[in-house]
This record gives sequence, C-alpha cells and structure tokens, in this order.
Amino acid sequence: MRADRVAIAFLNGAAPHEIERFLAGNPRLAQAASALTATGDNPTAGQWIVRVVLSLLFWPAGDYATERALVERFVVPVFTPA
Repeated sequence: MRADRVAIAFLNGAAPHEIERFLAGNPRLAQAASALTATGDNPTAGQWIVRVVLSLLFWPAGDYATERALVERFVVPVFTPA
C-alpha cells in the first residue's frame, strides 16, 4: 500500500479527523477486519486491527526486517489458534 501513489497521497494529505472518520473510527471497516481475520463479531478486535494496520502504514519501522519482526512477534500471535 505504501507504494501506491493514491494511497500515499491520502495518507500524507489527510487531516487527523479524516483518518478517524473514514478509517480508524469506521465501524464497517472494523467489521470487515474482524471478518477477514476470523476474530468473530468483535468490534473492539476489528478496531484494534484497523489501528495496528494504520500505525504500520503511517509510522513504519526503520527497515523491513524490524517491521517484519514486530508483526511476527505482536500481530501474528493474535491470529494464531491456541
């Protein structure tokens, strides 16, 4: 997504209230995130997923290896069956 010109323009040009309204606070996006990740009908989980993805888009780690390590350590376990 960071390589897409349209996405980059939106991410760099959007005001914080627009990010909250259209992405972070959007209940439909949270529902879709929950459905796609099999976390069930859990709006809180969906919102967490959206916010994690947004944070990685807006504030990526310094390099690919660090970012991958962060995702593997903190995100993957949430979606791995116990």
